[in-house]
Amino acid sequence: IKNSFFKIRIDQAIGVIPINLDILVLGSYLDTFSVGLYQFAKKLIEPINYLYVAFSPWMLNKLKNENDYKFSFLTKNVLIPTSILLTTLYVFGGELLITTIGSKEFLNSYQPMLIMLIGNLFFLLTFWSRHYLLINNKILAHTKGRLLNSLTFVILSILLIDEFSVNGVAIAISVGIIVQKLFELKSVFRIKKTN
Repeated sequence: IKNSFFKIRIDQAIGVIPINLDILVLGSYLDTFSVGLYQFAKKLIEPINYLYVAFSPWMLNKLKNENDYKFSFLTKNVLIPTSILLTTLYVFGGELLITTIGSKEFLNSYQPMLIMLIGNLFFLLTFWSRHYLLINNKILAHTKGRLLNSLTFVILSILLIDEFSVNGVAIAISVGIIVQKLFELKSVFRIKKTN
C-alpha cells in the first residue's frame, strides 16, 4: 500500500467528482420538489453504504494475510443473503419506511429508491474488488472505473431525464455503478489470471 500512496491520492481526488453530480444534473433539469424526492430516495438507500464501509477493514486484512482469498465464500455466505434480506425489506417495507420517515408526499420516491437499490446492491456484492486492486497495487483500475461510472452517469442522465425524470437519474446512477464494478471485476480477474 505504501508503494501506491500517490495512486491512492489520485483515486481519492477522482472520487470527489461524482459526489453531488447527480444533484447538479437534477437541479439543471427538474423542479425543486423532484430534486427533493430524489434526495429522499438516495438517503433511504444510504445505509447500504455503511455495510461495505464496515466490511472494508476486515476485507483488507483478509487480503493482506491470505494471498488467494476466495471471494466466493464471502459472496455466497454473507453478501448474497444480506442482499436478499435488503431487497425484501426495501420492496415490501419501502413504502412504509417512506411514510414513517417522511410522509405520503414522498411516496413517489419509492421507484427511484428501488432503482438505486439495484446499483447499491451490485456495489455491495462486489465491494471487495477495490480492495483487491489496492492490495495488488492496481488501484488505478478502480480510478478508471470511477471515471467510467461518472461518464456513464452523465450520458445516461442527459438521455433519460426528460422522459423518465427522477427515475432516469436513478437508472443512470445504478448503471454507472454497475459499469464501474464490472470494469473492476474484469481487472481483478485479469490479475488473478496472471498470478
